Amino acid sequence: MSNIFEIQNLKCSYKKGTVQDSDIVLEISNLSIQEGKIDFIVGPSGIGKSTILETLGFMNNTIASADVFKFQNDDVKNLWLKNDSEKSEFRNQNFSFIFQDNNLMQNFTAYENVMATALIQGVERKKAEEMTLLALKDMGLDYKADGPVYHYSGGERQRLAFARAILPDFKVLFGDEPTGNLDAKSADRLMKVLIDAVKKRNASAIIVSHDLKLSINYADMIIRIKKIERNSDENGHKSYYGFIDEHQVYTKGENGFWSCCDAKIEQKELFDKLVNEL
Repeated sequence: MSNIFEIQNLKCSYKKGTVQDSDIVLEISNLSIQEGKIDFIVGPSGIGKSTILETLGFMNNTIASADVFKFQNDDVKNLWLKNDSEKSEFRNQNFSFIFQDNNLMQNFTAYENVMATALIQGVERKKAEEMTLLALKDMGLDYKADGPVYHYSGGERQRLAFARAILPDFKVLFGDEPTGNLDAKSADRLMKVLIDAVKKRNASAIIVSHDLKLSINYADMIIRIKKIERNSDENGHKSYYGFIDEHQVYTKGENGFWSCCDAKIEQKELFDKLVNEL
């Protein structure tokens, strides 16, 4: 199975121009993400989980430096040299996104919110309508497809965001706390629908989540962002950055997970370990 992302010595910063070590917010020493897999990213708050989604999802050019940063063998640094319309087209054809803040168009109906994603990809209207109705049905929202979304409850809006995310074709679905506004039962149900949609496409999912139980239950691979303390500045102030290498990666196998050094760890043991570390 081929890698959809391959990364070596990537450093991320939001500062442009000359970047100092103190400007780095996330460092990825070594990470390979295989296509067709469900990957969960976990870590403490404010340590780079949103940054990794912005960087991998081609939303924000945070690349300060990288020895290797490839998406399907294309150098991501070169992709950023494309013009704005080309970059937008690249994102539309390869990626789909779902966020805790669902970013719905409030004055549009549920039907319009969802169908727009298919139309943007160039799907013929009749086919887009059929796909939209099916996606809404999967989310239990077909009974109110014509209602403006500002009438919906928070949970209904999040289900609608799921429908919108799984409708178009994509190679990678990115999720930023997509179940954060849902109760455990709803989160479990929608995650099953999302994973089914991903697997049917032989696509990949990269999901940031604070829900460790969800991560343990559904991840093919768990990526932990480690919190690293920098040297204190001249005033004694401490700061931190996120760090990922092969030691922060756990791959699901039979009856448990496996670390880089071929050490098996049971699911409950890994859950307890992550709870203590995060």
